[in-house]
Amino acid sequence: MSVEYTFNASALGVGGRYTQGGQEIVVPSLASVALAPTGGNGTAEVTDYRSDAVSFKSARSRVSGRSNVDGTVFACESEIVIEGLTVFNKLSVRKLRALVTSTRSTNRGDEEGTFSVNAEYEGIMVDNCVVAPTVDDARCKATYSEHRSQVLSSHGVPFATGGAESEDVSGLRGDIVRTSVVKELPVQFLPGACVKTDGRNVLTVPGIGRIYFGELLVKRGKRRVNLMRIELGPQPGEDRTATPYVADSGMLSIGSGDGNGEPIWPRK
Repeated sequence: MSVEYTFNASALGVGGRYTQGGQEIVVPSLASVALAPTGGNGTAEVTDYRSDAVSFKSARSRVSGRSNVDGTVFACESEIVIEGLTVFNKLSVRKLRALVTSTRSTNRGDEEGTFSVNAEYEGIMVDNCVVAPTVDDARCKATYSEHRSQVLSSHGVPFATGGAESEDVSGLRGDIVRTSVVKELPVQFLPGACVKTDGRNVLTVPGIGRIYFGELLVKRGKRRVNLMRIELGPQPGEDRTATPYVADSGMLSIGSGDGNGEPIWPRK
């Protein structure tokens, strides 16, 4: 029996906000598109964008939602491609690409469907360093319960579906699990470089802030990938006078896409 289905997919090139000298500055949501709940497709493109914070040659986003002939298998796609990106003239990227796919079969009674992510990074240079993230696309295929269990066990906490024992665990906030499709962050340090890496997916850059690569946000039945999320400004405990920063505080999202869907009720 076919069902009515609500599709959900969105894609974003660049967007965010930051403060500088006590003034809030907005980077508008560029190359942003959302899928209609009834499916179909949508695209957005911005070319030759320039601002004090962000510049790029092109940013293209695409979303789609479709079903098979008998209306029992539903799929969403969200794709983002950014080329020639520069952030505050300190971070440059030749190309970024992400493709998020979700598939759900109503015949199998899937609790949350299946997900896949394809993430690509090319030509990243920041603070005299060459950065080449190592991506493990298979990480997105784990179920919500598997993601949650992995984060809890990494902190020595027994798996639980909820409860106070997970409130202070890094990577968990309520029902959201934060992990990454980037498993390693190899950095080639050139003369004068001062960046620090956590060895996994986070780069701390004096003068900019903290850059998260391949961030994966997991909820039951939903996945979002942020190719880069940048926390601008000095980090807690850092001497604010030691290095001039491009911003006092703020956040930028670069290359973000999500997807999922939900069966509503049988079609009469």
